[in-house]
Amino acid sequence: MTSSGGDPTTGRDDAMPGDDDRLANWRAREARFHRVLPYGGLLVGSLLAAFAPAPGGLPMPPTLVIAATSACWITWFVTLHPAWRGQHRAMAVYYVGLLTFAALLVAASPWYGFFAWVGFLHAFLVLNGRWRFAGMAATAVLVATAQGGGLTAS
Repeated sequence: MTSSGGDPTTGRDDAMPGDDDRLANWRAREARFHRVLPYGGLLVGSLLAAFAPAPGGLPMPPTLVIAATSACWITWFVTLHPAWRGQHRAMAVYYVGLLTFAALLVAASPWYGFFAWVGFLHAFLVLNGRWRFAGMAATAVLVATAQGGGLTAS
């Protein structure tokens, strides 16, 4: 430990010179993962909804339109405008839209639970403070609905 109150690894012989580079590389890979993961959930949900349709779900063409619109929503906010992560209002709009699309898709087919759980990751990626917990709770409701077989026709 240094007495200057600075970085405790400064001047230590066991500090690795590439530690900062490895951390930066890890964060870059993690950011790419968060940008790509929703599309994987949409793909898995769409394939399963097409080949194992849920009884009482929406027909496949409107479901695919909602899935494609969801992909466009994520692309606009997360992929094309990564600098917006610091803008709380824009990210709140994004997250509400993400959950809205996820809810529509889960209502169309419970297979879209594979997409809905991305809300857990994105809650911590784009929301702050108590809003993270509200986003997690809303996502939990969607995922539980999907796991329960979707919405029942009464």
